[in-house]
Amino acid sequence: MNSLEKINSKLGEIWISNEIQDNVLVFDTKKDKERFYIKNLLNQFDSVNNLEIHHNRDGSPYLNGKDSSFISISHSKDYCAIYFSEIQPVGIDIQLKNENIIRGKDYFINQNELEQFPNLTIDEASYIWCSKEAFYKRCYGKIEDLKEDVSIVEIKHSENLIVLIYQTVYYHLTFRFREGYYLVYTID
Repeated sequence: MNSLEKINSKLGEIWISNEIQDNVLVFDTKKDKERFYIKNLLNQFDSVNNLEIHHNRDGSPYLNGKDSSFISISHSKDYCAIYFSEIQPVGIDIQLKNENIIRGKDYFINQNELEQFPNLTIDEASYIWCSKEAFYKRCYGKIEDLKEDVSIVEIKHSENLIVLIYQTVYYHLTFRFREGYYLVYTID
């Protein structure tokens, strides 16, 4: 049994699936499992076009049979999400809640963020991580130092909005926490 969800954003569509582990299925690698779940998600939402994921030379994904110029893909345990847009590059990240994320904060949180969030919570650290990952995907991985070059300047819980700055330009992402996972995606 799995749950499927479709979200409409101003830039496109997001498809999310929570695939419950099937003990009958055995995968050689984590990557094989992710490919299987993404293919299954694509078929459940669009069984007509026989969609398949391919990758450009820079590693960015694209689909055959779908009129979306830009896509972003994320996996976390048994969750997968795909973000489609015909307007501009997009980024998405999905992460299951991990109580240990604070221990790894030195890997991805810069000094400005530590000052902005002096009593860093698990939720704040998770939203910072997911925001940077989603934004990195939006930029096709062309950010030299993700920790230092991208800074989260505000998390507006009442609006489910995250504001980050990169090369003196402000960008916005939206977020939510549901069923034990964080979902963050770009909206401009």
